[in-house]
Amino acid sequence: MPDALDRVDTPAQLTPHQKRESIQRRGSLGDIAGSYDVSPTHDFLTIAKKARERAELEKIELHPVPMKMLVPFLEKASLEDVDKELQYRWAALLLSASKEYQATHLTFIDILSRMSSNELKLLEEVCFLYEGFPERSYPDGHYERNHGILEANANLLVVGEARPEPELEVKNSVLHIRMHMDARAAKEAYEKLVNAAILTYGQIMHVGVCYRQGGASWFYKVSSGTPRFRSLEILERERLVNIERLKFSNKSEIGYFNVTYLGPSSPGSPGK
Repeated sequence: MPDALDRVDTPAQLTPHQKRESIQRRGSLGDIAGSYDVSPTHDFLTIAKKARERAELEKIELHPVPMKMLVPFLEKASLEDVDKELQYRWAALLLSASKEYQATHLTFIDILSRMSSNELKLLEEVCFLYEGFPERSYPDGHYERNHGILEANANLLVVGEARPEPELEVKNSVLHIRMHMDARAAKEAYEKLVNAAILTYGQIMHVGVCYRQGGASWFYKVSSGTPRFRSLEILERERLVNIERLKFSNKSEIGYFNVTYLGPSSPGSPGK
C-alpha cells in the first residue's frame, strides 16, 4: 500500500479540481490524506492510519472509495478531536468502505457524526451477547423471537397474595392490619424472567410484577434519566434500536428494546 499517510506535507499547490481528480484516480487509504487539503494535525490522519494498520495486520485487499462517500467522510471524521474512542469507529467505517463499498456507508457517516462512543459501546455490548453475531434473519427474525419469548414467560410475573404483617396499629381507636406485598417473591419472579428470557439483539429494561390482590412491584435494569437510557434514546433516534413495551392481560408489564436490522452492521461494529 502507498506510504502517503506517512507524509506530513499536503499538496496545497493543487487546485480543488485537481485534488478531486487525484482522489478519484487513487482513492485508497494510503493516498487519501496526501490528496486532500487537510492539515497533518487534523484527526483524519490518525483515523486513516488506524484503518491502514488494521488492513495491513489482517491482510485485507483494499479498493478505491467512491467520491460520494469520501468527501463527507473527510469533512466529518476530521472533526472527531475529542472522543478518541470514536476514532476507532471512524477507522473501521473507512476500512469497511475500502473493502467493499455499500450505500449504507453514507448513512453510517451521518449516524456516526451524531453519536458518542457511549452509544456504540452499548450497541456492541448487546450485539456481542448473541453467539451468531453478525447473522440476521428477516422477516422471521429477532423481533418476533424476542416478543414470543417474553410472552411465553409472562406467567412468571404474577405472585401470591398480599400478606398481613404480624404488627398491628391502632389509629383513632380503630385496629388496623398493615398489608404489605410479598416483595421477595416479586424480586424472585423478576430474576426468573431475566434468566429465562434471553433476548437476541435485545435487552430487558424494566419489569412490572403484579400481585393477585392488586398492585405491583417494579424493577429496572435501565432507569429513565440515566446515561444508559439517554444513550438508548439517541440510538432510537438514529433508528438503531426500537424501545418496546409489553402489557399483559395479567396486568404485568415488560419494557425492552430491540436492536434494529441496521444495528448489527452499524459503524464500527465488530466484523465490519
